[in-house]
Amino acid sequence: IAAIALTNKFTPGELAGAGLGVSAIVFFLGISRLLWLVTRFVPIPVVKGLQLGTCFQLCKKGIALIKTNASFWGDSVVWSDNLWWACSSFLLVLFVYERRRVPVALLIFILGVVFALAQTGSHQQFDRVHPGAHFVHVVVPSSEEFRTGFLSAGLGQLPLTLLNSVVALAALSRDLFPGYDPSLTHITTSIGIMNLVGCFFGSMPFCHGSGGLAGQYFFGARTELSLYFLGAIKMAVGIVFGESLLVVLKWFPSSFLGVMLFMASIELGLVARNFTLHPQDERRRRQDFIVLL
Repeated sequence: IAAIALTNKFTPGELAGAGLGVSAIVFFLGISRLLWLVTRFVPIPVVKGLQLGTCFQLCKKGIALIKTNASFWGDSVVWSDNLWWACSSFLLVLFVYERRRVPVALLIFILGVVFALAQTGSHQQFDRVHPGAHFVHVVVPSSEEFRTGFLSAGLGQLPLTLLNSVVALAALSRDLFPGYDPSLTHITTSIGIMNLVGCFFGSMPFCHGSGGLAGQYFFGARTELSLYFLGAIKMAVGIVFGESLLVVLKWFPSSFLGVMLFMASIELGLVARNFTLHPQDERRRRQDFIVLL
C-alpha cells in the first residue's frame, strides 16, 4: 500500500480507503474463522520461503540505508552518518549478540537521537520544532476515494497481509517461543481493529509482520512489555511534537538504521534453517527448493 500510495500520490482519503478495505476483510476472516482454509492449504515450506524472502528484502534495504552516506573520509563524509559509525554499530551488535540483556538497540537509538539533535541544531532548524498538544484529525474517505484506494492498492496488499502478517507471523512465533501456540483469530481480529480505528484518524495502514517480530526478538524483546513501552513512547512523542518531529528525524543516521535492519533480517532468515539439516533427504531437498524459490 505504501509503495503504491507514494507512486500515485494518494490523498489521505484514498490511503484510508485502502487500509479500511483490507482490514475489514482480514477482520471478517478472523471472526468467521475462515482463515483456517488459508492455513490448511498453504504448505509450511511456502511459509518458510516467504520468511526467507522477507529476510532478503530487509537485508537489501538495510544495505541500501548504509550506502546512503557510504564514506570513510573525503569531502562527502558526514560526521554523524558514515561508514565508520556503520562498522562500529555492526561490531557492537555482534559483540553483545549472546548478551541479550544488553539493550544494544536502545543504546544505538539514543546515540542516533543525540546525533540527530546535534545536526538539527547545527543547521539552525530547532525553530521548526513545535512542542505542545498535537492531536489527530478524522479522515473519512468518500466512495470514490475508497474505490480508488482499495482497488489500486488494497487488493494487492491482501494476500501479503494474510501470508506475512498472519500465517508467517504465527509460524515465526512458534519457532521463537516453543510451546506457545498463537491464535490466528486473535492476530487477524487485532489487525482488523487497529486499522479500522487507526485509518479513520489518518494513520498509515499497518500490521504485525514477521519482520518486526524478528527484529524485536533479535534485540532482546521477550514479553509484551516491550510493545507497551514502545507504544507509550510513540504516543507521547507524537502528542507532544506532532509532525514537527520529522525535522529532527530526518537527521537520524541511516547507517544506524541500516545496521539494525540488516541484523534483524538475519534473525528472520534463521527460522528457515530447519529445512536444511538433512541435505541427503530427497524430501528435504524438495522442500529446500521451494524455500529458495
